[in-house]
Amino acid sequence: MAKDVALRELDQSGFRISNLGDPKAAGDATKTDNATVPKANSGNGAAGVSLLAAPVDHVHPADGSAGGGAIVCVDDPSYQTVTGVAEDVVFEAFVDLTALPAGEMKVAIGAIVKASVGNAIFNVRLGGSAGQPDGNVVAVLSTNSAAFLGSEVTVFHVANPGTAQLLKITGHADSAAGVAHIYGKSVQLRPQSGA
Repeated sequence: MAKDVALRELDQSGFRISNLGDPKAAGDATKTDNATVPKANSGNGAAGVSLLAAPVDHVHPADGSAGGGAIVCVDDPSYQTVTGVAEDVVFEAFVDLTALPAGEMKVAIGAIVKASVGNAIFNVRLGGSAGQPDGNVVAVLSTNSAAFLGSEVTVFHVANPGTAQLLKITGHADSAAGVAHIYGKSVQLRPQSGA
């Protein structure tokens, strides 16, 4: 028995072909689902198992490999100083890192900074206790400029804890007489891909 393989929009009676059923196996003629809301972008994405064209159960990746992706960004314009070598918290926020894909991320800090004597050192930390200069150091920004200047640093291949975390900026000088100055702070955490 021969199969009809003619490429046409009308059947042999002249009617538009519109009675396409749901596909049963890979390679069957298919149709689109124009009613189901697509799934949200997540992780590295998933092809889905639906046999429909533009499968309703596919998931686009959340990371930067698809040209988009999640970014966790915190900004703080306020001005702080820390005198001496004792590290102190100059900014903290509670951030949700579950929006970023599992694995590694990159961390960038930018700020306007200066040091009155010697060096001013600012650490980006994840975790720890609220109000305390603790948690894992994931990036360090330092300057020995006696005048305010914009400075930034990006650190790659930082482990993403994959949970909500305290994000802190702590600061200190490298001498007892030194004063570390900072304002216009911005921290971004983004997927490692595209680094």
